[in-house]
Amino acid sequence: MQLGVCGSLAAVLFGLALGVPTPSVARHDTPRFAVLPLVVGETGLPDAIAPSAAQRAALVAQLERATRRAHGGVAVAEARVVRALAQAGYDQDAPYRACAEPTCARRIGRALHVDAVVYGSVTRYMALIWGMDVAVVDVASGRVRGPFSLGYKGDYDALYAGEDALAAPLARTLVDAAARRGRG
Repeated sequence: MQLGVCGSLAAVLFGLALGVPTPSVARHDTPRFAVLPLVVGETGLPDAIAPSAAQRAALVAQLERATRRAHGGVAVAEARVVRALAQAGYDQDAPYRACAEPTCARRIGRALHVDAVVYGSVTRYMALIWGMDVAVVDVASGRVRGPFSLGYKGDYDALYAGEDALAAPLARTLVDAAARRGRG
């Protein structure tokens, strides 16, 4: 069960603010994007259970697939993203060395030669309460879209299944940015 209307609200607001991309977007305007491994979000709760690295990796893979299915572009392979992060000195498993903000995400995007980078965090507040916040940085302009938030009450599978709602506004953001680049 969804905790709030964050995912739906984000989809509606971005659809209104950005306009729904039209089918006239040419194939050469298809955006290339990278999804950074999610970091563990801060809960402020003592003894909070952190999402495991395997859970975070599965969520990233699902988010990437759902974004591509929603016609959000072409994703860079996870191995290339992880390699670029390591070469730049980032470690998504270490909070003090993680890349979870626009400046470093943009730097990684330049190294990967992509149009946009999705970055963010996943939080497990209690055994059954999960949340995810992601944003998109346009590598050329540095403009940030988001955060796109998703909160669920239920087991891990409930959050995993809800990523389609999160992927829809991400895909629209990526396609809209590609259309603007094509016109510019």
